[in-house]
Amino acid sequence: MKTRIVVLLLSGLMAFNTAASSLSSQRARFIAVTQQIKDGNFSSMASAKDELDDYPLLPYLDYYALSYQPDINRLNAVQRFVAQYPKSYLASRLTERYAYLLMQNNMWREYLQLQPDEPQSMTLRCAWHMAQYETGKTDKAVSFARKIWFYGHSRPATCDGLFSLWKQAGGLTENDIWKRMVLAFNADDPRLMNHLLQQMTSSNGIYHASKLISVYSQPENLETLLPVTSDDRTRKIAGLALQRWADKDTEAVLARYLAIKARYQLSEADLVPVKAEIARDMMLERIKTSRVWLDNTLLQSRDNSLLELRVRLALAEMDWRGIKRWINLMPRSGRDDIHWSYWLARAEQQLGNKSHAKALFQQASYDRSYYGFMAAIQSGMPIRITEDVLQPEYKWKEAVRMWPALQRIEELIALDETAMARSEWLYLLDQSKYDSKLQLGLVAQQRGWAHLGIQASIRAKAKDVLALRFPTPKKAVFSRYAKARDMDVSLLYALARQESAMYERAQSPVGASGLMQLMPATAADTAQKLGEIPPSPNALTNAETNVRLGSAYIKGLLDQYDGNRVLATAAYNAGPGRVRKWRRESSGQPVDLWVENIPYKETRNYVQNVLVFNAIYQDRLNRPVNFLTDSERRLRY
Repeated sequence: MKTRIVVLLLSGLMAFNTAASSLSSQRARFIAVTQQIKDGNFSSMASAKDELDDYPLLPYLDYYALSYQPDINRLNAVQRFVAQYPKSYLASRLTERYAYLLMQNNMWREYLQLQPDEPQSMTLRCAWHMAQYETGKTDKAVSFARKIWFYGHSRPATCDGLFSLWKQAGGLTENDIWKRMVLAFNADDPRLMNHLLQQMTSSNGIYHASKLISVYSQPENLETLLPVTSDDRTRKIAGLALQRWADKDTEAVLARYLAIKARYQLSEADLVPVKAEIARDMMLERIKTSRVWLDNTLLQSRDNSLLELRVRLALAEMDWRGIKRWINLMPRSGRDDIHWSYWLARAEQQLGNKSHAKALFQQASYDRSYYGFMAAIQSGMPIRITEDVLQPEYKWKEAVRMWPALQRIEELIALDETAMARSEWLYLLDQSKYDSKLQLGLVAQQRGWAHLGIQASIRAKAKDVLALRFPTPKKAVFSRYAKARDMDVSLLYALARQESAMYERAQSPVGASGLMQLMPATAADTAQKLGEIPPSPNALTNAETNVRLGSAYIKGLLDQYDGNRVLATAAYNAGPGRVRKWRRESSGQPVDLWVENIPYKETRNYVQNVLVFNAIYQDRLNRPVNFLTDSERRLRY
């Protein structure tokens, strides 16, 4: 019996080794042939496809062959590929690539055969509607041209033909051009304004378009640049100039706008957007003069975005009566938001209405958010971290049968083609319904694809599925460096979750890299302080390197601020210099007010998110939940 068991074990091990060896050789063959195809050499492709018949990435060979050297004569092969792999990421990419080719060659009937449904990108949408026109559906194309014309930025060149068709059909008048110039003015797109000026043909149209461009550049010289004439366009130019001037010199406009109103015969309706812009800029710049004018303007407007700015101004000045007044003037939808519910409770608290404040705090404390957790602290209620728990419905083999793309994603990850794997994954999620998105997220979690599981929760808008939203990948790496820096691992996880959504290859537009989104200069400086050689930018996408340096950097900030996570996370995002400046200007505010008054919305949201994520990770790692430490609460910022 023992002999039989040993034989079975040995045969199983040999089978495993053979399969692993076969997969390894398939990968090597695939990589080699892929490179040949990219180099324009197709000689090995037929034999490679036979050898890779059961390899998950086999479709990529045809995809690369058809996409790297697109050729109209291969359109039938493209259509066969799309039919063989319907609703797949590769079929979508290939369709788009050949749609461009067909568009460039005016092959409209073939275009619609390949792309029967309206695509998403504006470039191809315009081409699709041109194809509709060229195949007899003229009304739809002209209607689409009219719909997309009124936009403050340039449209793709493929849309120009539709605009010409609209003009030929009796549309696209100078009034339409003028309306779009106004949109371009408001969108800060002078290049489009100048382009539209060239389309004006009448002397009247050219005159007003030229004046609009002039006051865009020099709004403070409005009265010199724009002669007084009693027509609607002149009044419109005057109003737009006042709004733009308010951005540059709010107090100057406040002093002159009534005289300009009389000069150009502006109506009260003309002045509504002007006064709103003056009020907005006054509050953003925290101008203390003319408060009666400001408050009267807000009372007349009742614009919720302006009322929110007025509350922020009152918060910056610790004007508790003003905070209460302006929140109560918001529409109910704004007033009931957890954000403003919290600050209404704080105002009641500061004004001595303790019982009402406590009731508001207790109600808000049930919300799993920054303001909910702050309300819990204020009312002495426990921090509540509730979640929806999902059960996986599919094991791996069942999931692959349900979603064949999973096998390709797994193999792309194995080949370190993470960007392509991520693209396949996001496309799969976008094709899936809510429940499927969540089950795919659980599959990703089981396979160790933490960042893909997070994306599933984001695409599903599943805010309560914390197991997907807050995974704990790379436990050995995070735990090792948390211990080395003498800090709780939950904070490192919270930072990585906020910075990169746990995507090791994350790259920001400004050059930050990796899990903890380190800038190369910051990484180099931190490495030198540790006595290490500065890493290359590519090395920062390695989890070990990134967390080692990121943990050292945040530890240095924590030491600088006596362990205060509020200040350290603000500095991690915006830099220590800005935090010093904000503290100098804050005059010793309590923690909630200081965070609320951080001038940068990005940093304000960042600090709030990291504190909440830190508490959630404390809970997930079975640590006591401590949203704010005693010292963080007591400190005057």
